[in-house]
Amino acid sequence: MSDAHIDGVWHRLKSLSFVRHSTTGDDIALHDEMRRMVLRWCWGKQTRDSTGLQQQELSTLMITYYKQEIAREQSPALRQAYQAEMLYHLLYLEKAQGFTPTSPGFAFFLEQMQRALDLRQYTYTRSLLQEASEFEDDLLPEQRYSLLEQEARLLQNEEKYESALERYELLLHLEGTPWLQEHHADLLYERGICFTRLRHLPEAIYSLTRSLEIYEAQQNEKRIALTYGRIGYAYYKQGDLETAIKYYDHSLKLHRGAGNQVGYADILNSLGMVYAMQGKLSQASHHCHIALRYRREFYKEQEVSEVSVAISLRTLGDVYYRLGDATQARQCFQQAYDIYERYADQQGMASTSNYFGQLALDEGSLTEANEWFQKAARLASHFDPESEIRSLNRQSRVLFKQRKEHEAIELMQQAIEQAEQIRDFHQQTESLVELARMLRRASRLEEAQQALTKAELLARRYNYFYLLGDIMYIQGDACYSDGRNEEAFRFYTLYCYSMAHYTLEAYHKAVRQTLDYLIDLPQDRINQIWHQLSNDWAALELDEEQQRFMEQELEEVRAHLEL
Repeated sequence: MSDAHIDGVWHRLKSLSFVRHSTTGDDIALHDEMRRMVLRWCWGKQTRDSTGLQQQELSTLMITYYKQEIAREQSPALRQAYQAEMLYHLLYLEKAQGFTPTSPGFAFFLEQMQRALDLRQYTYTRSLLQEASEFEDDLLPEQRYSLLEQEARLLQNEEKYESALERYELLLHLEGTPWLQEHHADLLYERGICFTRLRHLPEAIYSLTRSLEIYEAQQNEKRIALTYGRIGYAYYKQGDLETAIKYYDHSLKLHRGAGNQVGYADILNSLGMVYAMQGKLSQASHHCHIALRYRREFYKEQEVSEVSVAISLRTLGDVYYRLGDATQARQCFQQAYDIYERYADQQGMASTSNYFGQLALDEGSLTEANEWFQKAARLASHFDPESEIRSLNRQSRVLFKQRKEHEAIELMQQAIEQAEQIRDFHQQTESLVELARMLRRASRLEEAQQALTKAELLARRYNYFYLLGDIMYIQGDACYSDGRNEEAFRFYTLYCYSMAHYTLEAYHKAVRQTLDYLIDLPQDRINQIWHQLSNDWAALELDEEQQRFMEQELEEVRAHLEL
């Protein structure tokens, strides 16, 4: 064409409604819908050239165009769209030349997938995977394995854990291949995460421990630190809090030594969750606040997903709730829920719905509470058994308050069975204690005692001091009601001792409750029980402050009653 002819075509192109053009340069691009039509109806004509040179030339031009646009585009969504489209052309050129182990296009795919998965950019990861999958038949075997691994990780992040596990198992059976030898530890690690999410906790610990052994042999410090944290999390989910802390502490030291602040913040938050369950609320609060601050900074820098901020907010909300600050707890839960909803994170929404239900239950709003608990059960169904069990437990409590005793007991038994199946020992113990309380009120005393005996075995095994204290309190009340005062106050002493290992506030409350029961006894029994308590408490292994508080409270009762 002559220059004049080219200039005429250029002006006509710029006037078309489906063409957009740069105001500062000589670039034009089709609108998205027209691009799809061109790809469908026109692109194939270029491939009829037996050499494919025309299509290769167009792909080369498109790569140049997209690199230029990506460098100056401000919108993250548009940059991702350009990167996904550029990936297609990179892979097309590599297909034409024959894929090699060092193909830059496939390396670009893996790099973008890794970052997008870490940031939970699922729409983008789906686009990348779709573009790369078109070339699956032309890839080298090792690249096909990597493609399947990336698909498994995406399914895992989308909470489709069974589907992800199927792909990991396929890859783990590629015995004798150099690719498996290189990726073996990573596959075991990711499989362990899936098992943890599905509450197959022994399998999770086994898989993660095997991956840890490989990482240690490789001296891969970053992965060693991450894996210690994951094993700690599996023990936390199992309810073995002390073992979880050991793994978390080791992970924290490794992250600190390696300068990995993102991993450090993750473990701080995890430790905060465990400390909250143990009643160490001051430590829990400090850990969670620091983790939240770090994660907010990392999110601003696009180093982590906003979902990690939501996890910290939910954990901090739990700490506030345990501290009795319902207002602050609700604010944290609401902020967390809003983030989970934006990311369609069902697991996060399910767990937070249970918290909203608990707040409503505490306020006596039984209908609202039950709606939240049922919502949690729907969201958690089939993939988050922990939230599902907690929902069953709380729905049972609502039914009992509504005087539907038979239905409440049945639902609590269901929660216990499910917790036992997935080896969630903490929730199993908690539900057994609550079931015993319900059975006693329903005058089913023998069944109540059986439930308490099972609960006590678990509480002692895993040092659930708050639940153990609750068990002793229920046992004491049963004896007190029957007039077996000496036996009752021995249980109350154990109640105080357990709470001394939980929180100072719980311990003080237990001591005062016990002495209130003493004051309510007939006058001829008070002196005898006072001496029994004095001797029993003196024999307990308490720290100096706790022992002094007990003695002061006892002496105050003695002075008032002139014993």
